[in-house]
Amino acid sequence: MIDRWRQEIERIRHTTSLPIELIRCSLSEWEAKKRQYELTGGKVVISEVTETEVWFVSVSPDVWPESALALLPLLLQREPDQAKSDQEGMRAWLKACYLGQIAPVPIPLQTSWNWVDERICFILERTKLERSDYMAAWLELLTDFFDMGQRLELYPLTDTSALLLLPLSLLSEVKTDTDTGELLRQSLLEWAAGIHDLISTEAMENARVFVAPPIRRPEQLAEALRELASLSRAAKRFLPKAMVAATWQYRLEMWVAELPEQAVTLLRQTLPWAIRLSAEQRETLAALCSHNLNISETARALYIHRNTLLYRLDRLKETTGLDPRQFSDALLLRLALLFGQNR
Repeated sequence: MIDRWRQEIERIRHTTSLPIELIRCSLSEWEAKKRQYELTGGKVVISEVTETEVWFVSVSPDVWPESALALLPLLLQREPDQAKSDQEGMRAWLKACYLGQIAPVPIPLQTSWNWVDERICFILERTKLERSDYMAAWLELLTDFFDMGQRLELYPLTDTSALLLLPLSLLSEVKTDTDTGELLRQSLLEWAAGIHDLISTEAMENARVFVAPPIRRPEQLAEALRELASLSRAAKRFLPKAMVAATWQYRLEMWVAELPEQAVTLLRQTLPWAIRLSAEQRETLAALCSHNLNISETARALYIHRNTLLYRLDRLKETTGLDPRQFSDALLLRLALLFGQNR
């Protein structure tokens, strides 16, 4: 593809004498390079990402006729027989986004990946590396499970993670609530749990399933993948038993998991009561926070009487000097619990 761009650019220069450049940079330099050209009046016409670098074509729009500038991306598009290379470029981009790198949207997403409806992003994460052929088995399993004549997409991201993209319409029982989105979130979590159960029972793999809110445009995949990767890191550190999770559930854990180690050390020093909490107190506090400080729901989740829970909370207050029934105190206690888990 790059060789074709070189040839096409030489032909354009020779026939039009208009300025046009083909530039290469690393993934880490991409945002700065793009910003530099835009600040100096340049325009990035088209870009291509590989495993380690970015190639892009840049012009000065001030000296290019508007009609010629509009046709330029069409001249540089991929040829029909390059579908395999398209897929490789797209997978490299998805992987780069999941690993936290900033890369340009690949050509297939720029030109031909047209979505009729929203897509739901699931990350399927293996907990063991016993099998090497899991992708083909998972794809066949999921295709049979979602047998509604619609296309699902499964892309490998790392040795342990894969991205599953599903059209929102494929999940016929998903409900939406324009006021709060709570029904939609509940439905997505139920589908994530269903996918986990499917892989566990049929593929005999205890895979984790993470889900993000639906996205409307392919370009939004980058942010969704970065959030899902952050959730994965937070789950490994703070939620070892959770096999299904959503990005909207654990914002605090995701924030703590992304903090530099120096910041973690400094913050931990200001939360000394974390080390004095018993296992029962930690469990009680975690349950209370996960149920939005609702006493009745927390008691049911812990399978204890409401009065027993109130007694435990009184003991927590005596131990720490903070009342877990008050939001600000509960937040400090939750932070203490999270930073204590980082010890």
